[in-house]
Amino acid sequence: MRAFVFMGPPGAGKGTVAPIIAEVGNLLHISTGDVIRERMKDLHDEWGQRCIPYMDAGNFVPDDMMLELLAELLTIHEGQDLLFDGFPRTPVQAKALEAMLNKHGGCLEKAVLLEISPATAVERCGHRRTCTSCGEVYHLLIRPPEKEGTCTVCGSELELREDDSADMVARRMANYEKGIAAIVAYYGDQYKLVRIDASCPVDDVVAAVVKILVK
Repeated sequence: MRAFVFMGPPGAGKGTVAPIIAEVGNLLHISTGDVIRERMKDLHDEWGQRCIPYMDAGNFVPDDMMLELLAELLTIHEGQDLLFDGFPRTPVQAKALEAMLNKHGGCLEKAVLLEISPATAVERCGHRRTCTSCGEVYHLLIRPPEKEGTCTVCGSELELREDDSADMVARRMANYEKGIAAIVAYYGDQYKLVRIDASCPVDDVVAAVVKILVK
């Protein structure tokens, strides 16, 4: 079991680039943010319901809860090569990820840091629209839907997700920046950190990541 980590602020393009890299590298793409939002929809999912107050406030789900989720994911997908999108977000999570991977006979190979400015993060998230039905994500400037306000895949309505609003993005950026320095130092000390300029066009970002990760 090999694992890779994709980190970066809101709007850095993790959700766009990671699935492409996963397909090229034959990796299973796991977006912990998507998993959390999906589980929050299930009124019978006790863990998902516990996430709601944190997510609604623009805060991270606490370490202990994220490690519960990680243990479940590694058990479900044991033996598969994984690409984690947006995880870990704290040093505690980073260390636990490696310990759990080792327990399952795996290892963390690289941690990719997609870097953009706070201003770019706000701009990108403000132009992002998400399908209310199938979850397909669009960008009004880079990847717009064929018909304005309508999902090209299923025809449902598109919305600006609450956590993509300017105020919420600013709050998410602040929380992100609190924890990222320590994680960057942690992976840097292990020579596993790869920095990528994510302000470039998507194709250039993908090419840069592929050159480093896919062998």
